[in-house]
Amino acid sequence: PSIDAWRPLRPMREGRQGAACGVVAGSLVVAGGGDLRSGPLASAEAWRDGAWRPLPPMPFPAWSAAAAVVGGVLYVAGGVTSAKLQAWDGASWTVLRDLPEPRNGAAAAELDGALLVMGGRTRGTRAAWSSTLRYDPRTDAWAAAPPLPRAGPRGSAAPPPRVHAWCAAASHAGAVVLCGDQSTLYLRGGAWEAPRDPHPPDVARACLGSLMLG
Repeated sequence: PSIDAWRPLRPMREGRQGAACGVVAGSLVVAGGGDLRSGPLASAEAWRDGAWRPLPPMPFPAWSAAAAVVGGVLYVAGGVTSAKLQAWDGASWTVLRDLPEPRNGAAAAELDGALLVMGGRTRGTRAAWSSTLRYDPRTDAWAAAPPLPRAGPRGSAAPPPRVHAWCAAASHAGAVVLCGDQSTLYLRGGAWEAPRDPHPPDVARACLGSLMLG
């Protein structure tokens, strides 16, 4: 951001897609993901001081999992066929309480000291979740949070269907911003709302990543 330009860095130690990532203790941690030849990965690595270094692998593979940093800890939730919640504190991985159901392609963000997991899909189904889950690290418990607006029927006069899978989410100014799949939504004051000037459908994109800078 300081020079307003992209620049190439050294490649990761291992090729992966659909990985989880977050900044923990000053290092960019990249964990899990998948390889089309070998399937889901449990390996992890970290970028710091201009180099990648290996980290201990996750206890369970996680491909297309949701991830966010809460209180300095990276939480990796779900993945293809997975309902596991795994946490990296900068020294080791911990397995925490499972999600109520498996989901992949979900988005995650921190809000008020809790982890929110939004949308996503379950492998083998075409439907997307509209539910939002809230994980409290203090109690190691999941609870329901305000659900996402449901999709409108295809071919109707309603706005384009909101799929809520493979979106990106970030926390900003006390709210969660969710974008992708033809929609941008804000969670503020316990309710989801659309922006006053939402981006048009022709710039919708899936499989996004996001990270708040500054």
